[in-house]
Amino acid sequence: MRKAGQTVNETPFNESRSKFEEYRKELYEQFIQQQASNLSKNPKEFWKHLNQRRKSNNLPDILNFENKTATTDQEKADLFAEYFEDVYVNHEEDEFLDSFIMNRDEENCYDLTVSQEHYVKVINAKSSLIVVSSGVGQGSVNGPLLFVVFFDDSDPLMDEIISLNFADDKKLAEFINGTEDAMQLQEGLNEFMTWCADNKMIVNEEKCKVITFTRKRNPLIFNYTINGKQIKRVEESMDLGVLVDKGFTFRSHYEYVTNRSISTSKFVKRQSQFFGMDTIKVIYQMLVLSILEFSAPVWSPNYLIHRNSIESVQKQMVLFLLGDDRRHLTQSYELPPYTERCEQLGLITLIRRRINAIILFIHALIIGKYQSPYLRSLITLNPGTRIMRNPDFIKIGTHDNSPFVVACILFNIAARHVDPTLPSGQFRTSLLRLPDDLFHRWVAL
Repeated sequence: MRKAGQTVNETPFNESRSKFEEYRKELYEQFIQQQASNLSKNPKEFWKHLNQRRKSNNLPDILNFENKTATTDQEKADLFAEYFEDVYVNHEEDEFLDSFIMNRDEENCYDLTVSQEHYVKVINAKSSLIVVSSGVGQGSVNGPLLFVVFFDDSDPLMDEIISLNFADDKKLAEFINGTEDAMQLQEGLNEFMTWCADNKMIVNEEKCKVITFTRKRNPLIFNYTINGKQIKRVEESMDLGVLVDKGFTFRSHYEYVTNRSISTSKFVKRQSQFFGMDTIKVIYQMLVLSILEFSAPVWSPNYLIHRNSIESVQKQMVLFLLGDDRRHLTQSYELPPYTERCEQLGLITLIRRRINAIILFIHALIIGKYQSPYLRSLITLNPGTRIMRNPDFIKIGTHDNSPFVVACILFNIAARHVDPTLPSGQFRTSLLRLPDDLFHRWVAL
């Protein structure tokens, strides 16, 4: 407080405030540089920083289970532990197993665990210990192998039924040309449910779905059942991260991938208040490109409208990284071509990245890096590859637009300029050096 008319020298205060602001900015820049360096030196801390801004606790304030109510984190942890404890099976004593474990020696010293004690953690609260008397520890090395051994004989014995297993997911399929085929598939379902009952395997009926892949206007629709309960019929289904529709058009997946990538891109852009643009580009490549390219050889679009829709995600990010999304507000100018702006940032267009992934997938099948006898049987190598009259490395009998045929065509184009017998690492390096013009028909946007 000062009296009216009294003069005060504000210079020392202004100088101190100016020095404080300079020091604050210096410390903030050091913090940002440290966080950016963690991207390569200490990725665990870096992702911890990002996850703190992405994730939130979605647990309800009140949990109820069997007339019990939990409001605190400790009570919730104990309630979850009580719920999960009922999942495990208490096995009867097995004299042979007990004798095998108790009389182990150096020749048969296997690492077996009869029972374990686990707890449930909610935020920072831990439940009391519960005895896990069955199953295999989550994340263990032996877990997947033991489950495959256990699940190996679950396939129906009928040759006509296609059985596909991945982890604890199972698919049963058959070519349906009439009611008899549908009845046979139902018989296969019944046989599988019998196996589950004999082996005390519980099937989650709510997660079971049936989908008919066809482009017929009036396909045969059969109501399949599990334990007398009709299975829910769907028009599309998420299969190992890919949204598959009944006509195999992948249009729903294009929309799903685009929307999810846009949402993640907005989160990445908000991190510009903490990091520089070089770090933002790395975060984009980690978080967004992983969404845009997951299983791309399976669903890569042929139509221009779908290519442009997916490519628009990176176009917006390129504008943001170069500052072009804000520059047009203060000055009028003409943007360089999209491909040139990608080169300026050291990025590759999404369509070219998908083409590279497709070609590398075919190469991995040929050299045996990927083990898929069925897909490998579809590839016929041309013995006259080096004859000018027929320079293609893979012999293609049809010229349709099916994904696998297109993949082989793209590989043939690359094989004219890169030795296809090279190891995967050298082949990939040489492939990335090829110009986009070689694939002009497929990289057009």
